[in-house]
Amino acid sequence: MSCLLPPPCAFCMHYLGDDDSQDRDCLAFEEIPDEIIEGIYDHTSPYAGDNNILFKLDETQREDYEEIQRIRKELNRYRNEQNSLT
Repeated sequence: MSCLLPPPCAFCMHYLGDDDSQDRDCLAFEEIPDEIIEGIYDHTSPYAGDNNILFKLDETQREDYEEIQRIRKELNRYRNEQNSLT
């Protein structure tokens, strides 16, 4: 199952991509690693090659970010329930 939620990076003040491009650039990485862009790794902790630049929420997007995080958490809960049934 796939989902079209924006990546956490889209809410970071260091993100250099935009809605119209597929660029995965930010101040920390030339190309953001899959684990971070997919939300698997929480980049509020250091990650190899991040140039000591961590996720920092763009405060102008706080409300949207928090809503997306609630949705992501609910989807993960649902997936875990489904996996426990198999």
